[in-house]
Amino acid sequence: MILINNQEVIEVSNYTDFYEQIKEYDFIADDVPFVEIEHKKNNFICSLGYININTKEKVEVEIMIGNIKISKITIKVNKRESPYGDPNSYIIFYSYSIHTSIYDSDYQSNKWKKPIEHIFDVNQSIFFKDGKKESGIKSPIHFLFSNVIPEINEILDKGIITHNINFQYWDRKINELTDSSSFVDKEALRKSHSINIRNVLSMVYNLEVNVRDDLDIWSVEHKECTVKFYGNKNVLPNLYLANMLEVITNSSIKIVTIEKTVQYIGTIKNLPKYYMYDLEAFKRYLQRKLYLQLFLKFNQEKAIEGFKYKVPIGICKDYIIEDKDIRNLMNFILSLKVTCFEDGNYRAGRDDYGWYEYTVLFSAESEFRPSESLVSIINKTLNIKLEYLESDFCYYCQYRTKSEPIAGMAKRRECDSKDLLKSYLFDLLEKIIPLLKTDEGRKYLLGSN
Repeated sequence: MILINNQEVIEVSNYTDFYEQIKEYDFIADDVPFVEIEHKKNNFICSLGYININTKEKVEVEIMIGNIKISKITIKVNKRESPYGDPNSYIIFYSYSIHTSIYDSDYQSNKWKKPIEHIFDVNQSIFFKDGKKESGIKSPIHFLFSNVIPEINEILDKGIITHNINFQYWDRKINELTDSSSFVDKEALRKSHSINIRNVLSMVYNLEVNVRDDLDIWSVEHKECTVKFYGNKNVLPNLYLANMLEVITNSSIKIVTIEKTVQYIGTIKNLPKYYMYDLEAFKRYLQRKLYLQLFLKFNQEKAIEGFKYKVPIGICKDYIIEDKDIRNLMNFILSLKVTCFEDGNYRAGRDDYGWYEYTVLFSAESEFRPSESLVSIINKTLNIKLEYLESDFCYYCQYRTKSEPIAGMAKRRECDSKDLLKSYLFDLLEKIIPLLKTDEGRKYLLGSN
C-alpha cells in the first residue's frame, strides 16, 4: 500500500481501487511509501519517499514497489476558461510525468542487469462548475499505483522480461480511464488495443512481398525476401501477433510505426528457387500458409494480452500439411474475384429505378476441379449458385437485386467491391479451413481429387 497526501491509502497488491482514511493498524511494516501531490502549483515536483508510521518521520527517496522504482513525479497545470462561455465554469488541464525504472523479476540476483527507464506521460482535464469538480474522475496517480504497477509486477513475476513488455499500452490505458475531457476520443483509445481474427486476416490479405538482391541478381545465396504486414491506423503494436507472424513465416519480425500505422516487417532467407523470381507465386504461398495456420493458432485472449507483452504462441498440434491437394484447393479459393455495381434506369420526370449487380467467379485455369461438396459450401456460404463455364475458364455467378425506386439519378457505378471480396473470402476460409483438420473433412472437401 501507499499513502497519498497523508489521507488516502492505495492498495497495490491487486487490481481494484481501494481508498480509505489511514489507520495505523493498516500497515504491516513501520515504513510506508508516500506521495505528496499538489494540484494548484504549475511545474510541481511531488515529494515521495517513506514515512515511519510510529514516528511520523519522512525520508524523501525513490519508492520501490515490487520490481518498479518510482523516482520522480512532476505536474504541470494549465487553467482555461469554459468553452461554453459560462463565467462560473472553467477547465484545468493537468500533465503528469511519472519517471520509473522497471527491473526484471530476477534483478536482486543479477545486479548487472539494467532496468528499462520509462516515463508515463499522462494527461487529465477536469471541468469545474461553481467551484466544484465533476464527480467520478480517477486520478492518474491513483490509477498508476492501484492498477498499472500491480499488473506490470504480475507480468514480470511470470518471467516475462522487461524488453518484451509494451509500455505504450499502459500509456494509452491510463489516459483512456482517467481523462474526462470531451477533447479525448476514448473510443479511439479503446480501439487502439482491440484485435480480432478478421483484423489479422486483413493484414494477410494486404501482405506486401519484395525480393532484394545484395550482390548479383543471379546469386541465389544473397537473395532475401522482405514481407510487410500493415496494422490498422492508431492501433498499438501487438507482440503476440508479431511472434505468430514470425513463427508461421519462419522470419525475423521487427515492428516499426510510420504515420501512426504499425508495420510488421519480416526478413526471410533461403527462399525456394522458383519463388525468388515469381513474387506473386511466393505471395500466394505465404498467404496460404498464413491463412491455414492462423485459424489453428490464433487465440483471442492471448491476442488481447499481446498488447501488453510478448505472449508465446506455443506449438500447434493440429498442423495442416500443405500437400498438392490442399495447395490446389487453397489456390482455387484465393482466386476468388467479386464485383458489385449499382445500376438503374433513368426515367425523365419520374422516379428512377435502381438495383445492385453482383459477379462472383473462381479461376478454372488449372487442372483442379472443386468437388460437389466444396461448390455446395461456397454456394451456401455466399448465397449464390456457381456454374462451370469451360470456355471462360471459370466458375461463375452473376445476379442482381430487385429493382426499386431510388433517390437521385440512376447511373452505373462501382460499390465497395474490394471490401465485399475480402468479406466473401474470409467467410469461405472460416468455413473451409477447420474442415481440413480432419481426414473426414478433407475427403468431404476434396472428393475424388
